[in-house]
Amino acid sequence: MPSPRTATTRTGNSTAKPISRNARAHDLSGLPPTYVATAELDPVRDDGIGYAMRLSEAGVSVELRQWAGTFHGSQTILTADVSQRRIAEITAVSRRAMAAQRGGGTGLGADSGASRAGGAGGSRGRPADAEPRRRRLRA
Repeated sequence: MPSPRTATTRTGNSTAKPISRNARAHDLSGLPPTYVATAELDPVRDDGIGYAMRLSEAGVSVELRQWAGTFHGSQTILTADVSQRRIAEITAVSRRAMAAQRGGGTGLGADSGASRAGGAGGSRGRPADAEPRRRRLRA
């Protein structure tokens, strides 16, 4: 049986490699640890959540972040505090993943704060709904 990274999957009339078309792949097992972030008001929010759930069901280590009070693309408003936190988190996750790749770990886990439940009010008067909700999904 071919590796999930090189196997192709049939999606309509096109053939796609799962590593490049993961959301369409039938078999997600064997994919690398994944970080998925969604905004509260996002036309693809449910797709992101569903993808994270499918990854988890396939045994892939996945961290799902749901940023309440945000909208699709809102992180491009660089002056917004929540955007700065989102960008900082994405940067931190990327750094952990690269370090883990060099060291053989997953880049996700307890050191990433994934076990912390989000939703509590933040400092400096930030509303509670602007805080991210973080879930560590397990197969």
